[in-house]
Amino acid sequence: MGKGRKAEDQARPNVDTVAELRSYAERIVRIEDERKALAGDIKEVKNEAAARGFDKKALAVVIARMRETMEEREAREETAALADVYLASLGMLDGTPLGDAARRLFDPIADPEGHAAATEDAMHLEDDAETAAMAPSAPPAGAMSEEALATAREEGSSAAAAGERVFSNPYVAGDPRRAAWDEGWCLRKGSDGMEIPDAFRRKKKPAADEAGEGAAS
Repeated sequence: MGKGRKAEDQARPNVDTVAELRSYAERIVRIEDERKALAGDIKEVKNEAAARGFDKKALAVVIARMRETMEEREAREETAALADVYLASLGMLDGTPLGDAARRLFDPIADPEGHAAATEDAMHLEDDAETAAMAPSAPPAGAMSEEALATAREEGSSAAAAGERVFSNPYVAGDPRRAAWDEGWCLRKGSDGMEIPDAFRRKKKPAADEAGEGAAS
């Protein structure tokens, strides 16, 4: 009798375990149904925006920007800056000059004390730009000859070789030669030496101060 009762108890499922398992499964099913319903709502709103003339893909970019964290934003901006540097070094800017974030990869403001000097330099650059802006406007991209663009690239390369800052680009915004100069500058910086320049690398995150954390704990 004892052996039969033991075998019967082992064959009988644990009611509490089965109930718990069913609860988890039903909760997941309910959440999945809710997520499906929400996905339908999102699709409906996107279609409504598209019907009004808004672009769905552009709207998706805006939504992603609105939801990203500070860390995600910094990573995205660094990726974009690195891509600009890579494209410039390959002569693929397509007439769009480097952005400030990309230029800062080559010429960062190292510390607050140096910020004042950098700001003063920036003011001088702005003055130069204003002076240049008073000159006749640059011709449109279609009117710029390949010879003129090649000359600007060579000027940028020579400037980099001479140690000039990437911010010393003499061409004003809207001038196709500004991007060409940037391409020449980055090409020279990327081809000097055997090591990959720091501006071509993603910055390493600073290691946590383990000693400080240990003392705090």
